[in-house]
Amino acid sequence: MPNYVQSNLPKETIEQREHRLSLIYERLLNKSAEQCEYRLTLIRERLSHESAEQHEYRFSLAGPQSAQVLLSETAEERAILLTNMHARDNRRLPNFEQFNSAINVFADVA
Repeated sequence: MPNYVQSNLPKETIEQREHRLSLIYERLLNKSAEQCEYRLTLIRERLSHESAEQHEYRFSLAGPQSAQVLLSETAEERAILLTNMHARDNRRLPNFEQFNSAINVFADVA
């Protein structure tokens, strides 16, 4: 049985979720290569100080696709991966908690 993270976040409509994703997507595309590299450096630095348990917990919240997004090299790659996550999520609409968790973890570091 999958271990889903329970979220206290309010349920959002598909339109609200798509709007939130479009804002994240736009933010990613508007970052310069230097900004992206600096952000990745900060993320990697933070992750390097986490214990294995903390690291595993963070990515269990985000899911493997979000981990891929966080470690992508360019804003364009991150935007493509995020779009793919969104497309996959649209095929699994009842699972709002997992999607919200992944996007919120991603948004914290994006």
